[in-house]
Amino acid sequence: MSKQYEELDLSVTFSDRTVDLMADGIDVAVRVGALNDNIDLVARRLGEQRRVICGSPSYFERRGIPRLKEDLSQHACITGWPATLRHSWLLKNSDGTTEAFEIPVRHEIGDCEAILATALAGCGLAQVPTWLVEEHLRSGALISVLDELAGDDVPIHAIWIKTPYIQPKLRTVIDKLIELAQVPNSEFIPGSR
Repeated sequence: MSKQYEELDLSVTFSDRTVDLMADGIDVAVRVGALNDNIDLVARRLGEQRRVICGSPSYFERRGIPRLKEDLSQHACITGWPATLRHSWLLKNSDGTTEAFEIPVRHEIGDCEAILATALAGCGLAQVPTWLVEEHLRSGALISVLDELAGDDVPIHAIWIKTPYIQPKLRTVIDKLIELAQVPNSEFIPGSR
């Protein structure tokens, strides 16, 4: 994008915490997950993120393959830094609904790449986005398990502060995100967060 728009200067940060756009001085954010209603923000759906539960072949040789979600209680699980005191993964129930399922945690890691490296090293199971692990799943370095229970797809949105006028630089970034996502205009969701 910076090659195409040489006068556009970008400051980019990656964080798992939910930022306050106004207080933190952020023009646009990409959020993964359900949004809360907020009349001060505008959201544009960019797509969805699917998650899988996976581990390395060496891990499964030592610990076995979980066949039921209850089997997770016998496994070493790798999670992100917790937002709450309870550690859980979103899993489907027999009726198709999704709910948080409490898991035993061996490692808490606040970075997706580090979670991936820990799973690749055979240290446990991780529930991670498919985009992060698809190459490793194809190569066999990781094996997905409990695919039918791994949870629903999670929406991805670009969000920005609602104003009567959008600055050209912000419009350029939003339009590029939408173009990259290739989502039809009908997905516009005003007044959502």
